[in-house]
Amino acid sequence: MKKTGIIAFTEHGCVLGEKLLRDLQKQDQEIYGFVKSKYVDLPERHSFQKVTGTLREWAEEWIPKLDGIVFFSATGIAVRTIAPFVVSKKTDPAVVVIDEQGNYAISLLSGHLGGANELAKFAAESIGAVPVITTGTDVNHTFAVDVFARKNNLVIADMRLAKEMAALLIRGKTITWGAGEGFVYPKGQNIPLQLQFQETESPDGKKGTLWFAIPQSDGKEVQILHLYPKNVYLGAGCRKHTPEEKIETQIRTYLSEAGISITQILQAASIDLKKEEPGLLAFCEKYQIPFVTYSKEELEQMCEEIRMYRELGANGVVIGALTPDGDLDLDAMRRLMNCAGNMDVTLHRAFDMTRDPFAAMEDAIRLGRKTILTSGQQKDPLTGAELLRELFEKADDRIDIMAGCGVKKWNIQEIHDKTGIVVFHTTGRKGVLDSGMRYRKQTVAMGLPSLSEYELWQTDEEEFRACAQIVHSLAAGAGQ
Repeated sequence: MKKTGIIAFTEHGCVLGEKLLRDLQKQDQEIYGFVKSKYVDLPERHSFQKVTGTLREWAEEWIPKLDGIVFFSATGIAVRTIAPFVVSKKTDPAVVVIDEQGNYAISLLSGHLGGANELAKFAAESIGAVPVITTGTDVNHTFAVDVFARKNNLVIADMRLAKEMAALLIRGKTITWGAGEGFVYPKGQNIPLQLQFQETESPDGKKGTLWFAIPQSDGKEVQILHLYPKNVYLGAGCRKHTPEEKIETQIRTYLSEAGISITQILQAASIDLKKEEPGLLAFCEKYQIPFVTYSKEELEQMCEEIRMYRELGANGVVIGALTPDGDLDLDAMRRLMNCAGNMDVTLHRAFDMTRDPFAAMEDAIRLGRKTILTSGQQKDPLTGAELLRELFEKADDRIDIMAGCGVKKWNIQEIHDKTGIVVFHTTGRKGVLDSGMRYRKQTVAMGLPSLSEYELWQTDEEEFRACAQIVHSLAAGAGQ
């Protein structure tokens, strides 16, 4: 989850800042509001907190913690505040400056990689300001490789070559590029103008990358800029209290032998016994790699059950696992899928508990899942119809979106009309039946007290047949 800080220096700046804060929170971001002024008295209910120390002390504490910062101030204040902490475009936070009256939203630092350009545009729309973007590729309306990389979770191997590429495109030059075997080009992306696409391995022999051939002004041979997918999941373990330096040396050796850059690591995982291991935690923090742990017993139990169903001849299984931060636990899910073998695998409604359903869908696609079962992250598919429609469209036949939770014969057509979905899940329950017990002891519960011992749920064959008939007609109409 992105963390954004908003700091204001006047009462009106606080008013505008709180409006922006509320809008950013709707984007599932973690937002912090600050005010640095002894002349501004905020009501207790206000979302902003007073900065009690110096501005430098605030910056020293908060800049390393934030992905983005919005200043409601003069540009000079923002520049002097961030200057001592500016390090690299790869790591600097997005910084946006908005004047106290909310006329202009200026993308000041890390416009592309950090996302300041997008933040400036969002802020401008939120408060009715004019976005000010000065990056060369944007003002010249040319392809920006760093923006492309960030949006598609790719790692730029050489920022110097990326800069040269941007300069060439601004000058109107054409660049040859391609995607090698094993590289999955993000579906739905348009091939940018000024780029000649070749579906081949890179000229320097590196495989599985997106590559750009960058001609050199001094007449030397063309150099190759590589973009690597950030899709490596690192399983890590160590003896208790192993130093961070030793852990890093071993990991780097392994990655080098496998031809993998450390920047390609998307997530690290280990057994829950290592969740407080100092060396592992320090390594992951150093390279900003999310670190998750899982219970050996829990996973092993699930794996054993999956193997049992596979041996019994089951066609498929329905599984799912989440990290504490609400993302798919890809390491755990890979292990479960390995146990499934050649069975069909559906991602169950753990999907509805993820913080970013579109990212979760792309993860499920990369994992090789066949189907996602979802209610659109709402109580039922009709309530979640808008999200279901977006998921269905963005899936673009790469994975089936299955609507479930409250699907009945009377609402299947409506769900389809609102979402386009032709795959459905239903229990076909007939309703509650009386158990037939004459003697009933009301003071004892054999299971959960909320569940009656004398009520039975039964599948309704007629309901199933009616649902199936409707779904088959929809599928036929959709050519499936």
